[in-house]
Amino acid sequence: MLNIIQEQLLLIKKQKEWRVFYLMIIIVAISLFLSYLMNFGTEWLLIIFIIIGISFIKYKIDSRFIILGGLIFLSFSSTILISRNLLTDHSDSLKVRWIAESFADCAYYLISIGIFFLLIENKTKNKIKIKLLRVLKRIVKSKNDLIQLLIISSIITILFFLEPNLKTPFFTVIKAGFIYLTISISVFIEICFLIKKKNKKTSPDFKKIEKNINKKFQNFKKELMKDLKN
Repeated sequence: MLNIIQEQLLLIKKQKEWRVFYLMIIIVAISLFLSYLMNFGTEWLLIIFIIIGISFIKYKIDSRFIILGGLIFLSFSSTILISRNLLTDHSDSLKVRWIAESFADCAYYLISIGIFFLLIENKTKNKIKIKLLRVLKRIVKSKNDLIQLLIISSIITILFFLEPNLKTPFFTVIKAGFIYLTISISVFIEICFLIKKKNKKTSPDFKKIEKNINKKFQNFKKELMKDLKN
């Protein structure tokens, strides 16, 4: 897990595209936190998301990251709604419901903006420097790091459930976040194992192929030498 952190820090240091990418994530996180503290609506976040879309086009970052963010927000809002059932206070339950609805609104904005900028990206035919599929392939290769993260998130989730006093709307959302993270990593690890298993079945045995080619070549060589002698 430390290797991934070091690798990402190195990328941030070397490439401005990665600096912009992580800066946009930080801006979204701060905006959501301020929206929660000030009880703002989600309409003003639409401007933030549009700025992110423009930045992604300018710095040649895959717009599908925005769509992926929208899908994450949408599924996370469902987890928050399920966690709402753990609350006994009605006013707290309404607050958590408002947070879940805010995440669902953000998901709609992100998916819409992501699709719009993806169409622009395809039309302009910009050479993408940070591709979604490349990042996902890198994550698939780091299964051990994912397992470590899964263990950490599982322990934190269990600790949240063992502490009865953490039943405020804020901690309910944090708890839902770790539940979501644990489930997501578990599903992703399972997908990684299935992909690896499928690749083992479908990928050719190159050593065996090379051995057969060498064998055929040796046989051909012997036959040719016989013909030359005759």
